[in-house]
Amino acid sequence: MSYQGATHNPMTDETLIQEKSSGFCLRSLQTGEEFPLVNEMLVGREVECQIALNSGHISRYHAKITQTPAGVVVEDLRSTNGTFINGRRISSPQTLTVGDEVRFHEQAFRLVSNQEQSGAADATLFQGFDSTARPAAAKPARPVAEPELPALDESSTRILSADELQRLQGKGERAVKGPDNGSGPRFVVLTAPIRGKVFSLRSQQRNAWLIGRDDRCQFNLFDKTVSGEHARVRKLGDDWILETCEGRNPIYINNRAVEISTLQHGDVVRMGRMELMFRTDETAILSDQDSPETRFGASRFNLALVVGALITLGVVIGIMLV
Repeated sequence: MSYQGATHNPMTDETLIQEKSSGFCLRSLQTGEEFPLVNEMLVGREVECQIALNSGHISRYHAKITQTPAGVVVEDLRSTNGTFINGRRISSPQTLTVGDEVRFHEQAFRLVSNQEQSGAADATLFQGFDSTARPAAAKPARPVAEPELPALDESSTRILSADELQRLQGKGERAVKGPDNGSGPRFVVLTAPIRGKVFSLRSQQRNAWLIGRDDRCQFNLFDKTVSGEHARVRKLGDDWILETCEGRNPIYINNRAVEISTLQHGDVVRMGRMELMFRTDETAILSDQDSPETRFGASRFNLALVVGALITLGVVIGIMLV
């Protein structure tokens, strides 16, 4: 298209400015890289995609993101491994709100606003379990006057401010009652009869583990409410990804239904009636030799040796002087 001889049109310039900056971008949760959203953008492996993702699990043309008067719309392009919003796989175009987590299989992003004064970029969306409900419009985060965090309504959608998130995270970081001698990335079972059992994720030969009732699973939860192969946890770079096995059974993270999600320290995962806490802290593990009882017994033994040696030395000196 040639612009030679065209008259100046202020509306054209204004449109071009709007195309260059929409005020929203996708921020990678893995790398922090930001992709400003402009009009219609393709997500996939192909080089012509505006958001090119180099991963074998991403389809050549995985999804499409469109700017509309109603907001930012995400549409899955019949990808093999799916597009997810806040942990739920979508089957039709969905409108995003600021703070939503968008995942193209294992590649996770968050919709943020370029306008720093909005303050909404630090908000996170917590969505109820009604899959037919439309996402609610984002509202500016307001300070919460009550000391207790309000309970989440499973039939609605609400935005949590940064302060509420910190308080919610603090609740998730509750102390695990019972034995927890694990260290590093691990699951600690919170439900009887195996409450306190530790499933360690520290292995040099493995980066994926199955969780379920089947004997083939690396982490066995022998409970009738748990499926044979209920979930899979994978190590992806520095992140830990939890996903359902073929989407057959629900997983709840902090009482929120998900199909795939990145785990954070302190997250409580529920499968059937079994609850597990995900932990990554490094804790000192006392061996039997390091226990206080062992150290006390060793001290008494050493003292006895010293006293015996002194007595023997006294006897020898006495014999020499006679």
